[in-house]
Amino acid sequence: MQTNDLKQLEAKGISPDVFDAQLRRFNTGFPYLRIVDSARVGEGIKKLTPDEEQRAIDRWEQYCAHGGEAFKFVPASGAASRMFKSLFAFVEGNDVLPVKNSDVDLFIRGLHKMPFYNELDTVCVDLYGQGIEPLLDASRHKDVVSALLRPEGLNYGQLPKGLLLFHSYSHGSRTPLEEHLVEGAQTAADKNGNVKLHFTVSPEHRALFEKHIANVVPVLEA
Repeated sequence: MQTNDLKQLEAKGISPDVFDAQLRRFNTGFPYLRIVDSARVGEGIKKLTPDEEQRAIDRWEQYCAHGGEAFKFVPASGAASRMFKSLFAFVEGNDVLPVKNSDVDLFIRGLHKMPFYNELDTVCVDLYGQGIEPLLDASRHKDVVSALLRPEGLNYGQLPKGLLLFHSYSHGSRTPLEEHLVEGAQTAADKNGNVKLHFTVSPEHRALFEKHIANVVPVLEA
């Protein structure tokens, strides 16, 4: 080992013996972690009593009210394409109708419950001149699913999960990004009402996130 290498290791607080041990690990491999059991209440997880829960809430709110800072970290770069694997296979396959009780069939039958139903219905009218129900009655299931996945429709097959309409409310639907903004306002606001959030996003989706934030933040602030 050369002098420069030793100096670099010393600067990182790593002794030559520890470095040699690390190299041997790469030669011999790392042992798999043996999973003993699942984490649950009593096995690594403590369930708070109602009094303990309230004391924890009070302590947190007191911390924020007296100048304490909180930073909500949200990993939001996950792509949604894996969620729609079965739908892509149906659209690209030869079957005109989904197999009974398959993932696609269950999805179609529950479509009216989805938070994006109204948006998808509008897109179907724009693309095909008909809404979801007339298209399904005409056995045009692939057109409906394509309108959900494809760029000319809602493009859910390419968008990150953080930008998909995910929860329904009486006043409309929210994306996961909006839910994190709401949760941040409810749990991590400082004494001046400011909330700090950090989202990790893929570079190709950053502009989409920024556009969505610009649209929804003023409404939530109000």
